[in-house]
Amino acid sequence: MWCSACRQDVPGIAPPSGGVCCCARCGGALGHDDPTADSQFRAASDDPTDELFSPRALFDAWQLEDDESDAAWLLRPAAQTAVADRRTKAAGSRETSNPLAALELPPTIERPPAPSRFRIGGLIAWLLIAAGMTALSCGAMLAGWSVWEDRQELWTWGVPIAMGGQVALIVGLLMLAVPFSPPHNYQHPLTAGRRRSPHARQAPHILDAGH
Repeated sequence: MWCSACRQDVPGIAPPSGGVCCCARCGGALGHDDPTADSQFRAASDDPTDELFSPRALFDAWQLEDDESDAAWLLRPAAQTAVADRRTKAAGSRETSNPLAALELPPTIERPPAPSRFRIGGLIAWLLIAAGMTALSCGAMLAGWSVWEDRQELWTWGVPIAMGGQVALIVGLLMLAVPFSPPHNYQHPLTAGRRRSPHARQAPHILDAGH
């Protein structure tokens, strides 16, 4: 209850004989509540901003934001699809506006296989290298054996065999080192296709017309 002397709400004490309640602090009479507090409460209740911060208003605003986020999430795939369609159409329009896109390219020309004589030459080179190494080793062994055992007949056979093996080894290495030249009638596939295709000669005129 409100005490006018203490200027605050205090607990009231009822006298045994009845009557007006007394203040527990100062002993004064407690007759009514604070009129200023009632007026402030009424003014606060009449404030229109309270409706904005009421629980129901806050819940409605939160529910509206939730619905908007759900709608944006549902519409996102459709927007992405529309953007992809626009990009595809723009790319198609750029391709059709390019004069070179209408050109028919010549058919792909497969490169003819290398002549068999290239493979045969490489095989011969490796055979010469193997034979030369073998002959050189055998001749060196015979020559060394002839010196060690003092046998002239082994020297007579060993030196020519070693020299022949050395010559074969040098020839084989030269055949591998020097690349084989292609045949004279061989043409590169791109060069041959450019010579046979009439579109390659018309491309500069089409570019000039487009500009």
